[in-house]
Amino acid sequence: AVEGTPLKIFNANAASWYDSYCHGSAGYNGGMANFHPDIYKWAYDHKGDQPERAQKVADWLTMAAMIEMRVYPVSAKFHQDLVDVHMGLPTRSADVSKLDKNAKQEVYSLIEMEKEVRKALGI
Repeated sequence: AVEGTPLKIFNANAASWYDSYCHGSAGYNGGMANFHPDIYKWAYDHKGDQPERAQKVADWLTMAAMIEMRVYPVSAKFHQDLVDVHMGLPTRSADVSKLDKNAKQEVYSLIEMEKEVRKALGI
């Protein structure tokens, strides 16, 4: 519908963005970009030259997006604070007190997994 126009369509769903990108969308603009935009960019950049690996990265991104169901956007702000983008945790849409010990551990684990993925991808 937008072919030949300046309008671009982006997908905001972590589970389906890569498939829609492979079929012509302009990319991803979902909440998970608040956690690891560089890993999305890697998959975006390598769709053509490493399609199988990019698909595996997209699959990992889908699994990592499960954290979005856990006290988001507080979890994203907590994550950013841990990776040196300091900010307060209060939001207008989620209760900070729900970022309990388990939710924090999930963020810590995600950060460790991001490190491993980045190392494997050379980023």
